Amino acid sequence: MATTTWHRTPADSKTLPRMYPPDLRPLLQSLLSALVDLDFAYERECEKLDRGLADNEVRLWALEDLRQQHHTQRESIIQQLAILEDRIRHTMN
Repeated sequence: MATTTWHRTPADSKTLPRMYPPDLRPLLQSLLSALVDLDFAYERECEKLDRGLADNEVRLWALEDLRQQHHTQRESIIQQLAILEDRIRHTMN
């Protein structure tokens, strides 16, 4: 049995059901949680670098390196979410 959650669509403000198969829901929650954790850790590390490095050139280099690492890790999770989205669509049809 699928789990139903409710959301509002910004375009028409009607409340519509969104259903996820229960066997896929834990994976969806895990991936979304990993994405939030990754973004939070990235922001925290950026703030540390901003506060902790006096040399502007070194700080910019470190921030760019951190940004590239974040992007690579984030893309991996986004790809997994896209695969899961396809699985959800397939099971809902």
